[in-house]
Amino acid sequence: MNNVNKESVIHRAKNTARNLANRAAVGGTALMGSGAAMAGGGGFDGSEIVTTIGTYVAAGVLIMTAFVVGRWTLKAFGVIK
Repeated sequence: MNNVNKESVIHRAKNTARNLANRAAVGGTALMGSGAAMAGGGGFDGSEIVTTIGTYVAAGVLIMTAFVVGRWTLKAFGVIK
């Protein structure tokens, strides 16, 4: 199969969008179900969880930025193409 032709690109884009929509629907359903189970405790505070997730997201963005800058630098110096 030729991955460069127009039909193939459109087909892959539609499949990717469909997969992302399905994952979002399943994830949203799972999150809605778990909220009721956790609502029983009166002293639950999710701020620590949100802070931890934010920290991990920031670390991930930093790692990806370092990778992109490193790759760009290596391309600029002609080490890689």
